Amino acid sequence: MASRRGHALSPAGAYLARPPSAPQHTTHTAGGGDNAGGQGQGTGTWVQGALAWTGVVGASPAKANKARQRKDSDDVSGTLPLHHGSAARNDRGIFAWRKRRGGASSRVRTILILGAFAAAALNVYLVLRGLGAIEPILRAVGWDKGARTGDADILGDDTPKQAERKAEDRLDKGEPSDAFCTGARLRGWGAPPALLVCAHGTFDNVTLEERAQPNTLLAFQQALDAGVSCVEVDAARTIDGELLVLHRRELGRYLPADEMRRQVCEFTKREIMDLTRGGAHNLPPLNVATVYDALHLSLSHRLGGVSRAIVDLKVCEGDNGIELDARELVRDVVLTLRRVGCGSRCLVWAKSDEAVARTKSVDDLTQTGYVVMNHTASSLSTGHDVTIRGMAVPEGHTNQRGLDWTQLGRSEVVAMYYGTLDAARLAEVHRHGKELYAWVANDAPSMTHCLDHFVDGVVTNHPARLMAARDIRLAACRARYRANTPDDGG
Repeated sequence: MASRRGHALSPAGAYLARPPSAPQHTTHTAGGGDNAGGQGQGTGTWVQGALAWTGVVGASPAKANKARQRKDSDDVSGTLPLHHGSAARNDRGIFAWRKRRGGASSRVRTILILGAFAAAALNVYLVLRGLGAIEPILRAVGWDKGARTGDADILGDDTPKQAERKAEDRLDKGEPSDAFCTGARLRGWGAPPALLVCAHGTFDNVTLEERAQPNTLLAFQQALDAGVSCVEVDAARTIDGELLVLHRRELGRYLPADEMRRQVCEFTKREIMDLTRGGAHNLPPLNVATVYDALHLSLSHRLGGVSRAIVDLKVCEGDNGIELDARELVRDVVLTLRRVGCGSRCLVWAKSDEAVARTKSVDDLTQTGYVVMNHTASSLSTGHDVTIRGMAVPEGHTNQRGLDWTQLGRSEVVAMYYGTLDAARLAEVHRHGKELYAWVANDAPSMTHCLDHFVDGVVTNHPARLMAARDIRLAACRARYRANTPDDGG
């Protein structure tokens, strides 16, 4: 019997329509179309074609029997007449489609589960990377060896010593960055030298036996004799009003273990001189200098003196963090600057925003700078991590004792911890018309970082090393620009 579309009913349809108990020899229909056995062939041929269509032929006998049982149990058209074979086949097709749809859903679930695992693994990796734990883990399990064979910079060197040597080689022999050459050329290569190197109370280009203790007049003398053009002078005030070049950690070395946290403001000048005379803890004597003597030596040195002397105010703090002597310290420092005749060569900065704002209020001509700290919980709570400050009264503060917080915003310099330095922050500081000094860069990676960004100044315990690296880069930049622009007079 032909279908309504003009095609003959396929033998497969006839087979599906036959009841299970029907005899094997049934009159077949003639025609082409879906007939697997061909027109005019016997019943055995089209039955074989029907079995092939259902997947029975070609399988093992056991599988074929299971397939027939499954087909017979699922086929609701078994009792239908022969002309309903097409409907039975369509019903079979719907059942197969449902099975295929179930398989697709399973694949989707698998993909979603794998995606969730991948996202969780990525989050764990990002957390470990932020904590700096990736490289130690890789080194511990030995997975980083293969990566380093192709590029040693991917995961670092084998040992910290190798990484340190590589950083030192780059500092001493490294090519200058484009930012360094651009900044040096804009400065005109002239004096004061581009990128000031400021000695942090010591000098490193002498033997350990000859090296003076930090913050002493001999230490400043050694730095000045070597041509250092910038020094930093710590200024702390004793209880009797004397300004000494002394840091709390230096004083603590001469105190008993249970008193190492005591500050300069808790002693008189005579008591400090007696403590640092030597003998305690088998330490050598510490010849503590006054702020006046250190500034006078630095500004009037026989080589012409420094172009910049930085006075770092060491404010005395109580147990609750309240600043105890900011007003008195600022007053005495400003008077000392006037006595020495600093003029524009002196700069006052501090980690105390109150002290910096007071300095600008007391003497408008004194150049000041405030300190930007690294991102610690303490600095975040006090706002010391903010690059541009002093535009308004900070949150949680009041204008106690007539303090004008906006004077902080008039500071000429931003003293930034080198670990927070990046191109965006440097551009922000310059956009507000201020200079950026980085502190304290004492190793090869931190020095290279500051040089690559070409900051305005760097405070370091190793000025000789940093000056040599700076001068090598300046020479390379001059050669580069002369090669590119023969008419350049720089």
